[in-house]
Amino acid sequence: MKIFGFRFDIDHEYGLNKGIPNILNLAREYNLKFSFFINMGKVFDLKEFIEMRKNKEDPSLKKISIKNKLSNFRLLKAVLVNPNVGLSNVKMLQRIKDDGHELGLHGGMNHMNWHRGLDRMSDIQLEKSFSRSYNLFKNLFGSPEGFVSPGFRWKKNVLDLIDKYGIKYSGDMFYKEPFYPSYSGKKYKHMQIPLNVVGSPYTIPIIEWLCANNKSENEI
Repeated sequence: MKIFGFRFDIDHEYGLNKGIPNILNLAREYNLKFSFFINMGKVFDLKEFIEMRKNKEDPSLKKISIKNKLSNFRLLKAVLVNPNVGLSNVKMLQRIKDDGHELGLHGGMNHMNWHRGLDRMSDIQLEKSFSRSYNLFKNLFGSPEGFVSPGFRWKKNVLDLIDKYGIKYSGDMFYKEPFYPSYSGKKYKHMQIPLNVVGSPYTIPIIEWLCANNKSENEI
């Protein structure tokens, strides 16, 4: 028997407030259970945004720009207000749990900083961001069993932190079946649930990638 699951990463408050209720209603209609991962920090980072604008990505990478995702108004709101997403609507997150879905942790205290600048973060910066996010989640919902990284971006230090904080599994690697990862000779205690339906080049969520490739709703 083969099992697959739907995972929804909640990056910003607009998705939490407007998108999640639709997904929960759909889940009730079809009697489905999903996994949701919440960003407990901020969605925007000015330094990373400027860096992104300076170093333009390969235009062949089909993805949706942050402006088109959020609209000009919501992007401006993210820049000026930039709230902690997970704290902006705790009731909606509790509804996820009350409906019997899984709620896990998504990154540290700044989504864009992790997604775009993980390789430039020092060990101290990374653990500070991770631990603050973890503790915010734990205080509200208990210890998370699952963790996933923004943009599926991970490195050895991320694997170390997942083990250190006793998280049971992550989902940022690619393989045909669940496995216990090893890296640089170290075997880890947490399991990796493989992410194997994803947009090319393995850093873009599948629905975003299909939308960026002008697929219709029926095709998606």
